[in-house]
Amino acid sequence: MYADGDAEQQPIKSVVFIIAMQAEAAPLIAALGLKQDSPPRIPPPGPCVTYSGSHAGLDVHVVWSGHDNEHNVDLIGTVPASLATYLACQAFNPDLIISAGTAGGFKARGAAIGDVFVSTGKMHHDRRIPLPGFDKQGLGYVESTPTPQLRAALGLKAGIVTSGNSLDYTEQDMQIMNKHGAAVKEMEAAAIAWVAQMFRKPMFCVKAVTDIVDGDRATQEEFLENLNAAAAALQQTLPKISDAQAAEIRALKAGQASQAAEIKALKADNAALKADNAAAAGLAALITKLRADQAAMGATNASQAATIGSLTAELGTLNGQLRSALFDAGKYQAAYEAFKDLALSKHEAAVKECEEAIEKWAVHAEQLEQQAAQAARENAALRKRCKELTFRLSNPPPPPKQQPPPQQQHGSVDNVLGKSEALLADYNQLRERLQRRDATISRRNATISQCNANINECSAIIRTQRAELHTLRPLQQLARGNGAAVAAEAVMRLSAHTRRKGSVPWVQPCKSRLSVCTKAATG
Repeated sequence: MYADGDAEQQPIKSVVFIIAMQAEAAPLIAALGLKQDSPPRIPPPGPCVTYSGSHAGLDVHVVWSGHDNEHNVDLIGTVPASLATYLACQAFNPDLIISAGTAGGFKARGAAIGDVFVSTGKMHHDRRIPLPGFDKQGLGYVESTPTPQLRAALGLKAGIVTSGNSLDYTEQDMQIMNKHGAAVKEMEAAAIAWVAQMFRKPMFCVKAVTDIVDGDRATQEEFLENLNAAAAALQQTLPKISDAQAAEIRALKAGQASQAAEIKALKADNAALKADNAAAAGLAALITKLRADQAAMGATNASQAATIGSLTAELGTLNGQLRSALFDAGKYQAAYEAFKDLALSKHEAAVKECEEAIEKWAVHAEQLEQQAAQAARENAALRKRCKELTFRLSNPPPPPKQQPPPQQQHGSVDNVLGKSEALLADYNQLRERLQRRDATISRRNATISQCNANINECSAIIRTQRAELHTLRPLQQLARGNGAAVAAEAVMRLSAHTRRKGSVPWVQPCKSRLSVCTKAATG
């Protein structure tokens, strides 16, 4: 069984019966084997008495509104019923509330003594508030939880249950009950329904008829006469309601298991559908992308076709330029070959002239060194002779011991003076020759220095021309090999014949300066 109404449907596992009179509750407590709760689930000062137990898999609780100790009667009416329902909801938090008890039935609605009715709605028939809005609030109509299967299974009657705080009724009460089609009249159900609605609990009524409201007999006489019979009818009906609820729970559990299996299968199907949807979405995205790529490729192909046409035109232009370039290259190649042959011939001639100039300069340098050595020897001999003359002049020989005759003595002095003058003249002559030799040697040394300076300048010029020749790539290896050979030979010869060491490759611009050096050395 499910709970209807405002609350979300949920399976019923716990049921609370709200009963006003102990005589109405006792048969149900005995039939279900319930025990009074100890300690009390609703502690004092609450007047309610609770009984609990289990029946057919349901947690069953019976809440009796309690005893009026002052008047020694049961607490009946809407006020004790609403209090008992409120405390029961707090204590047990039930899944379903059933208002069970006796009531008066309407013969016009098919009621008879001992009949059991299930409510389709609840309302008050004695709260008359003729004010806008308050009139409906006074009636307090509340729909009951639908129970079509329960009524069909147990053969129960159904109708609207109205509540009032009086056992009898007034003419106005009767008008209200007739206006709304009341089938059963009692004293608690509408108040219990209001509290159940407040806690959002499903609720319906099960009422056994003790008297006929629209009959000929007095209500109180008929009520007391038929109370036990109505209680017995409740004793037979209420356990069946519990059994029906238990059967519904079992069927519900089986249905839940089946639903769980179906849900599991549905989840699997849903997962498969999601995977299929994802795959389909991926395929759709892929198709969209392929279409976009196809459109882009069409645009690209058109652009490429235009580009190919432009490139073809450019290629034709380039082919013409290439043919022209090849023709020019042939002319340039011929010019280059001619220039190369001319450059090689000039280079070989320059190298040959440099070699000849180096040989001549080496011979003259050797002769110059021999002359310098001869002059140095002669200078050394002259210096030695000058030293001897200087010594003889500064140290004349001593006079003889025997004095010669005056005439002879006079002659000896003249001879000595003559020799001294002759020696002095020779000395002066030798000193002049020595000075001339020194001047000649100085001039030759200056010439050699000038030649070395010219050689260094030629080396700088040669390095510049070597850099220029290096730019002629086809002649680079040839020029480098010839230059290295010339340089090696020049180094070998210059290291043997010059005072300064140097490594210079000789080329054409050095000819004039070498000829100047050669002439100066020869002079």
